[in-house]
Amino acid sequence: MVFLSEPPPTQADLHFSLFGFPVRISPWFWGVSILMGIRSGGPQELLTWVGVVFVSILVHELGHALAMRYFGWNARITLYAFGGMAAYESNSAMQQGQNSPRSQILISLAGPAAGFVLAGLVVAAIYATNRSFYFFFTTIGQGPYLDNPQLILLVRYMLFVNVLWGLVNLLPVYPLDGGQVSRELFMLFNPRRGIVQSLWLSVIASGAAAVFGLMLMESLYVGLMFGFLAYSSYQTLQAYLRGGYGGGRGW
Repeated sequence: MVFLSEPPPTQADLHFSLFGFPVRISPWFWGVSILMGIRSGGPQELLTWVGVVFVSILVHELGHALAMRYFGWNARITLYAFGGMAAYESNSAMQQGQNSPRSQILISLAGPAAGFVLAGLVVAAIYATNRSFYFFFTTIGQGPYLDNPQLILLVRYMLFVNVLWGLVNLLPVYPLDGGQVSRELFMLFNPRRGIVQSLWLSVIASGAAAVFGLMLMESLYVGLMFGFLAYSSYQTLQAYLRGGYGGGRGW
């Protein structure tokens, strides 16, 4: 998932390699993760939250990167303040016409799919220990098998980030993965007007999500986030209609 363009490198970036993919982590990634989890409880709960966010977003972007590699592209992963992105480098594969709607759709879906697989492994581990799935959603400190509240919290965070946010990321909103998929589908059936139609859908879907977040979820964060995405999609639409939209691809 990506909200803005890839941030410039800094001396405080963390670099490592994962399955042959260069990974760069901006210090802002940790700051925003801590800010989002600051209400989760004490230091131990906050550390659990940050760890889950790190692993989950990394797995999500790894899904994109593996799909890019499958289609013959070199990918790199960046985690930064607003999430993460997997970017590919131009090479002979793109010049040979493999930058098709099918490949772009599969690459976009690979990120949420990786998160769902991770959540599935967590659920499988629950049943492998002969524990009821329900008990992880009971009040901590009540009922059987609740001798390890940190484990319960870990599972809750893992399922929340990888399932709920995975589904949110599939909404047809630019520049979420669902927005990338909707763009390719509209372009496939209507090459001349596809981008305009997908941007209008993004404006409507993100606006509806903002209202839902504010009115029903009573979440200022969700309302502001999707309100910003609605505004951004509308601005992109206007720029495209004026002929100033580059139409680049990114996750």
